[in-house]
Amino acid sequence: MRLLRKLGALSIAFGNIWSWAVILSGVSNNNIETSDFLLSASVIFATYFFGLCKLLGALKQYRGELVLTHAPSPSLGRAVLKSNSKRNVYMTYEVKEDRISEDDWKTYKVKLEDYAKSFFEKYYPTVGVDFEFRLLDQKLDNNLNGRHTALYSYFGDHDNYIYLSDWLVHASIYCDDFSIVVPTLSHELVHYALFKLGKGHRDGQNDFEKELERIGLPSHYNRKFMAIHVSRKEENGKMIAEINVDKNEQSKPSLGMDKMKGVTYG
Repeated sequence: MRLLRKLGALSIAFGNIWSWAVILSGVSNNNIETSDFLLSASVIFATYFFGLCKLLGALKQYRGELVLTHAPSPSLGRAVLKSNSKRNVYMTYEVKEDRISEDDWKTYKVKLEDYAKSFFEKYYPTVGVDFEFRLLDQKLDNNLNGRHTALYSYFGDHDNYIYLSDWLVHASIYCDDFSIVVPTLSHELVHYALFKLGKGHRDGQNDFEKELERIGLPSHYNRKFMAIHVSRKEENGKMIAEINVDKNEQSKPSLGMDKMKGVTYG
């Protein structure tokens, strides 16, 4: 399958190069009404039009950032709330500004990138940061905390993105506590690292689940380690954010939770 994809990518690349050559030759010779010219123009238009539609179909604007609104294919990893875990309220606060400002997001992305570099240096020293952080609109899926997505490119590689819930990031910024995002962020970084290493990187696969346990991170399939989830609800005309620690009686604190202010583990 991977070989077929590479052959397909090479065919598309060759077709585009040939088409551009025909178009440029036709323009320079003032010969733009031939069948070859029209066919080449159609190939170029179709290639970029459908590629753009595929990308924009999964993205929308969010304060100058592109935000995931539904799962593009393939979706390689996602952090969700496990329904059979016990929800413990860590804290609540009133949401006065629904969206994250552009300046706050730029500042926060620097923290995310610094954390990712440190995480890989410790756990996956051969993996580099070759992806982009983006915000995920959690209103469209209240249970979704994060997602790693790889979009296949023409030349046999992938453009990688790690999406984080805007509600989760908002809570972290409001509380001035980066550790709130660490369990979900680290979970998504493991998806990316194993994907780059060519190992089982999807939820439920042995390689991935073993890495979560080795590092100490929440899983969809058990609650050996605690997870953090942010929900929102309207109360008396106000929007209230609720930061929850999801766990059961056997759950251990996930990576980074020891730094959370005032959280209890009993």
